[in-house]
Amino acid sequence: MKKKILAILILSLFIFVVAACAGGPPQPDTAYDIYTRAGDAFHSYESLAADSFLTMTVLEDEEEGNRVEETCFIKVINVSETEAEVQWDIYFLYCGSPYDDFKSFYKDGVHYFDENYPERDPRKYSMKRSVEDILGQIAIRTEILSFPDTAVKRQEATQKDGGYELIFILDGEALHGEVLYQLGYHTYLFTGGVGGDDYYWIFDDLEYIVFIDGQGDLKTTRLNYSVELVSWRIAMPICGSIIRDYLQLGDVTIDFPDDLDAYPSLYD
Repeated sequence: MKKKILAILILSLFIFVVAACAGGPPQPDTAYDIYTRAGDAFHSYESLAADSFLTMTVLEDEEEGNRVEETCFIKVINVSETEAEVQWDIYFLYCGSPYDDFKSFYKDGVHYFDENYPERDPRKYSMKRSVEDILGQIAIRTEILSFPDTAVKRQEATQKDGGYELIFILDGEALHGEVLYQLGYHTYLFTGGVGGDDYYWIFDDLEYIVFIDGQGDLKTTRLNYSVELVSWRIAMPICGSIIRDYLQLGDVTIDFPDDLDAYPSLYD
């Protein structure tokens, strides 16, 4: 009887040890885990303020050629499912020359522009615009990069300034559509607006650098890319960066100009 009890105790102890070993110590979070949590938090905010900076540079015989630069300051407040308020300041250079330079505001279905181009008279005007249209243009310039873990080739998470710096090397071809979305209409400047089957983009691996603060909020993202724009007659190498600085997430307010009613309608 004693031997039977002893055998049962030994078997129970063995089962306990095996179960403990199978569970093992908790694994540390990967960079992808940290980024995914921060992304969920990012999309929970109803308002944000951000700086966005984009570059596209054509490389010709290893020298820089045509270059696009866009700098934006954006505030957006999702008032409801059908209403938003926006401040959108943009400065755009094409081949070193100003192409767009304006401050704008959006509320109650109207987009207000205050243009101030060099060598051109400043002007103010307004136009009706759907909330879906304006938010679509804002999202291109504020949205974080979305990618599955299967697109991650290498990842690294380093504690920094109370938060984390994350570095990803991503499969550029797997994220082909996502990167073109973030480049927005600037791609058409290099294709003459043709696009479609006449041109296609072949992306190299991407470098994506992210900083997340101690509260788990995204603060900065930087996507470095290189791509070859190919058609039946050319193969144009292009490189550049898309940088986002998230200045404030949540509790954003917009100070609208007092004279919005004086902005003439473009179609009157």
